[in-house]
Amino acid sequence: MKYLTDFKKKFQIDSFNKKEIKHFLIDIAINSIETELLCYPSLGLVSFRDSGCHLDMNIDTFLKSKDTFYAYFLEISVLCMDFEELNFAQLKLAGIRQEQRMFKATNNINTQKGLIFNFGIIFYVVFHSLIHNIDFCYWSDKIKQFAKPLENDFLFFKDKTKGEIIFKQYGILGARGEALSGYQNIFAKGLPFAKKCFDKYPYLKKNELYLCLLIFYLKEIDDTTLISKIGYQNTQEIKEQFQELIYILENINFEVFLNKIIKNNNFYKKQNISPGGCADLSVVTLFLFYFYK
Repeated sequence: MKYLTDFKKKFQIDSFNKKEIKHFLIDIAINSIETELLCYPSLGLVSFRDSGCHLDMNIDTFLKSKDTFYAYFLEISVLCMDFEELNFAQLKLAGIRQEQRMFKATNNINTQKGLIFNFGIIFYVVFHSLIHNIDFCYWSDKIKQFAKPLENDFLFFKDKTKGEIIFKQYGILGARGEALSGYQNIFAKGLPFAKKCFDKYPYLKKNELYLCLLIFYLKEIDDTTLISKIGYQNTQEIKEQFQELIYILENINFEVFLNKIIKNNNFYKKQNISPGGCADLSVVTLFLFYFYK
């Protein structure tokens, strides 16, 4: 991953320059989003090869959606450069505007609403932390503190959306819970796992590291997007398969891991294994991995 070393060297030179940081961060963020689409096998998710288990979207839909994120990250960058303090209400408004851009570009298809939420928070806090010299080890706590207003959302659930129904039935907090925890599944689990993969398999391409992360999160979290598609019980049962895959990755080799996924990819598509929440966490983990030591 030469790009990682190159970025860190360049970042050290230009760290005083907010505009330089802005361009670097946006490039890294967009590249992380693109990496998801370059991943194959992709289970039931959309990729450059096929639409997975989705009938209402394809690679072109996602590319149109991806292209709207530049304006989103630019808007967040302006917030960071114009205001000293983080502002939850302002980011929420920026997120709403980004949703509108996405729906306009995709003809009202929800391609990446979850990513807008997760990446918005993380990009905002990372940019703020870098220009205020806040060390990486404090970023998770910074996010946790920033996301605190999300606690109020659970008080007003009306059991209308799939996420609200899943929360009522199983107590699963979904994307809001990830943010409220300071993204502990990323900082305490996903990033150390990514480093372990990178150390063991330094030849991995970015899309291959993304695939490793996707399978890792599938066995680690209760993905509300997946639960809404296949049910809670089926989600728990299929976790065992992904636990086995991670064992192969960590104890045998990447090639066996990859071939096993390729062999079962059509099965995953037919079973509607489209873990949007895990995909979002994998994308933002790739972004954060640039800064992880």
